[in-house]
Amino acid sequence: MALITWSSKYSVGVEVLDNQHKALIDILNEFHAASIRGKAQQVAGPLIRRMVSQAAEHFATEERLLESSSYPGLAGHRKAHQELTAKVAEFVLRHEKGDTTMYMQLLYFMRDWLAKHMQTLDHEYAVSIDAVCPAPSRLSRIHSSSSPLAISRRHDAKCPFSQEKDAL
Repeated sequence: MALITWSSKYSVGVEVLDNQHKALIDILNEFHAASIRGKAQQVAGPLIRRMVSQAAEHFATEERLLESSSYPGLAGHRKAHQELTAKVAEFVLRHEKGDTTMYMQLLYFMRDWLAKHMQTLDHEYAVSIDAVCPAPSRLSRIHSSSSPLAISRRHDAKCPFSQEKDAL
């Protein structure tokens, strides 16, 4: 049973960011599955390192894209990323000290934080993204849980999101 399942309600309409969100979800689900099988201690180190690395890559990508679109909420968004990074660093220290009780706490914390972040702060920048790179019917799709996940930015030289995708 998955800890968190990707859904169109999490989509920000930028393929590279959605794929990074999916990668974070995959790591959480892999860690959760190992925990259920009693294997958390064996996989914790590598999966926590992957999660930290994936989050850092995602935050850097997202912040570059938001900066290039002149998103007015970038400072607050960056602060949320910094706060999460600090909180996860506390979990990492506990892990390094041999605290195995933190595994489930970390999983549920990350699940809740990620779901809330994607549905609130990440969706707030959708308007700025649409101003720079409109996607057809994007706003109606965000609010429709039954909508398909066929949302992507148009390929346009003026669109920094297209350029970022090409650069990756």
